[in-house]
This record gives sequence, C-alpha cells and structure tokens, in this order.
Amino acid sequence: MLFIILETESRSGLLAFVVVVILMLYKIFNQKIIFFFGLVMSTLLAACVFLVQHGAQLTTYFTGKTDSTSQRAFMYETIFQLCKEHYFLGVGIGVTPKFVFTALYGTSNIPDSMQRTMSAHNLWLSNLSDVGLIGFFPFVLLVIWFIVHAMKLYVQNKQLLAAIPICILIAFAAISFGSSSIFEMRIVWLGLGLALTIISLAEQKRDLQIT
Repeated sequence: MLFIILETESRSGLLAFVVVVILMLYKIFNQKIIFFFGLVMSTLLAACVFLVQHGAQLTTYFTGKTDSTSQRAFMYETIFQLCKEHYFLGVGIGVTPKFVFTALYGTSNIPDSMQRTMSAHNLWLSNLSDVGLIGFFPFVLLVIWFIVHAMKLYVQNKQLLAAIPICILIAFAAISFGSSSIFEMRIVWLGLGLALTIISLAEQKRDLQIT
C-alpha cells in the first residue's frame, strides 16, 4: 500500500497511511505501553535519518505538484462559485463535472483523444454542488454518526477489529479530497459498508452482554 501511495504521489494518502499505522499499532500494543512508546520513538528516529538522507526528494514529493495544486484550487473555486450561483440548491446529480470541464477547457464536449470528463476532485464540494444544502446535510450527518460510533468502538473495545472502522474513515477522508473520482471507486463504498457492519455487530454484541 505504501508503495502504491508513493508511486501515485498521493499526499493525502500518505498522511492517512501514517495515521492508520499509528492507530493500528496502538491497538495492537496498547497493553504494552512501554513497547509501543519504544516502537514510536524508533520509528521517529528512523524517519529523522530518512529525512536527513532524502530530504530533498521528500520536499519535491510535497511541493513538486504545483500545477496540480493550482488546478485543484481553481476547480474548487469554480465549484463554490457554481454553488452560490444556484443559491446552494444544487445543479443536479452528476452535473458538476460538466461545469468543471467547461471551466478548464472552455467546452463541455469531450475530445476523442481524452475520452473522459473531469471530476471535481472533492467529494464534499461535488455533493454540495450536485444536490445543494438539502441533500448535503443528510450525508454530513451520516458521516458524523460514523465518526462518533467508530471512535467509541475504538476506545471501548480492546480487540484489533475495533480499529478497522476508524481506519476506513480516515482512508475515506483522504480519498474524498485526493481522488479524481470517488463515485466510480466501488471499493470505497464497500469499505464504508464493512465499517458499518463491524460497528453494528459490535453494538449488538454489547447490547446482548448488557441484557
């Protein structure tokens, strides 16, 4: 997974990967806090050595995509302006990419050489633009529910399985900002379904133990 992230130069993916690894290691070694502390310190020391030897390459990794970053900033600004022009009522499901493509290329017609349109590169802005505030808030409430229950499960349950939902949500957050088209990535939605299943089963087990 780390190799894929480095090869695709996904900055949000790299940050999410680091957070997920830390959460998983803590869940594995939470009963051995001294060992966990030593592991973290060793990792930080190794990271410092790596930065000293490959600092220039790492700096390029984060700052070498200026064109991509500028393009995304322009896309986000265009989408937010689109939301305001339609009074945050939405332009219709799946219509936002058309406006993004037009803003970038001056036409909504896709050239034969390209064979694809341009997505919003941001699930949250794309949702807000497509369905407006009325459709956006239920999705936000669902994500908040997910986060609360995933964190409760992570803190209260000592099993390694309890770390999976929060790790999936962290990965989802990174993908929703960094991916070109999260809608077509079925594995993302399957992952959220897996997280929901684990949360539901854990809560059912807890309720049975209480009764």
